[in-house]
Amino acid sequence: MSKFEEEVKKIVQILDLKWAPIAGKFSDSPSESGDRERKLKVCEAFDVVRREDVMISFSRENCVCPGGRHFIGLEFLPPEAIASVLVSKGHKVYESMNVALDSVRKQPQPVSREVFSFWVLLRDSRWTPTWFSSS
Repeated sequence: MSKFEEEVKKIVQILDLKWAPIAGKFSDSPSESGDRERKLKVCEAFDVVRREDVMISFSRENCVCPGGRHFIGLEFLPPEAIASVLVSKGHKVYESMNVALDSVRKQPQPVSREVFSFWVLLRDSRWTPTWFSSS
């Protein structure tokens, strides 16, 4: 039994979640058990972890989205580079480059972290997560 199994049940019940929360952890060494081969975008990884019940071990090499690498702290990009990702056809978060750039400059930027990020369902986590998401 995971050290978080009971907590996950409470979180899912209280918040009436459709999905179990995902736990994340940063590390300076790769996980022996995580999937390091699959090349994914950060937004795809949430779905893969939930649907396949696997651990994803992200690094700069297998996280294929520059914006995702930036936002999870694997690579730091200048605001102009992040803004251009957020107005691209695949993302289109903002209507224009000016609006995207203005927003990105106001957002807190990721702090320095380690070179790997592990993602797993919180109920399966054997370690204390750095973060978790219910989205």
